[in-house]
Amino acid sequence: EVEGAFVVDICVDVVFFLDIVFVFKTAYYSINKEGKIILLEDYRAIAQQYLRTTFFLDVVAQLSMFGTYISCFWPDMDPTLAFILQIFTLLRMARLHRVGRLKTTLARRFKLTNFFFTT
Repeated sequence: EVEGAFVVDICVDVVFFLDIVFVFKTAYYSINKEGKIILLEDYRAIAQQYLRTTFFLDVVAQLSMFGTYISCFWPDMDPTLAFILQIFTLLRMARLHRVGRLKTTLARRFKLTNFFFTT
């Protein structure tokens, strides 16, 4: 039997996975050699910037979801392995830094104001 919280958890994981994909396509502001602020829309430059900044943290946080799923479908696993997976799932807390970025992206894209909380 699947609990409602588990389904919600899967939906949240899907949203965060899609966020990783969308960041590779999201332009950002940068300062060029002349000191002017420009909107950088080159996909290669966007990907390089993301890979240099928060990509690793995003992927580690996303991969931690497997610990939760393994423990749900393998209830009689070795207690040591279960403990390791519980610690691994703490990495999901790393996703919290992405909430602010996701809020900003959605607010800009859909021109929303007072969206959840202000920054």
